[in-house]
Amino acid sequence: MRNLTLLLIVSFLALYFGYPKYQDYRFTEQVRENMRTETVDIKALEGLPIKAEVNNNYPQIEMRFKFKDVAYDDLTAALKKTMRQEVKSLACRNLKNIEGQNLQLIKAKTKILEEDKVSIRIIVRGQAGKHITEHTQVLSKCANFAALKQLV
Repeated sequence: MRNLTLLLIVSFLALYFGYPKYQDYRFTEQVRENMRTETVDIKALEGLPIKAEVNNNYPQIEMRFKFKDVAYDDLTAALKKTMRQEVKSLACRNLKNIEGQNLQLIKAKTKILEEDKVSIRIIVRGQAGKHITEHTQVLSKCANFAALKQLV
């Protein structure tokens, strides 16, 4: 009888303390699966002189941009430099989308970004497909990632 009581108490405590961790784990896995299957809507770029393509090969996300009307040789050195700087900061700007979400979701996403080392690779090409610039960024290495992590 004493062993049965002890077993019941241990079982209750295991469920009481273990279930919330299990729920967190399950929620994180659901968020991870959503990130794996997420598609990006690029319809906002329709009508612009740029062709965009996004490939979600989780944990590597690749974004390709190709100018329809601008040749590589038409770009000034200053404009190429500005484009390189913008491409480098573009990947980290995606983290701003996470800031307004609920704390449980922020916690899950920051954990996933760190564990899976999710990265964004951005490639920009000119009209004839000539390479202009590219950059690969691991999102957990972004300067604004630490601030995002402190929210939880």
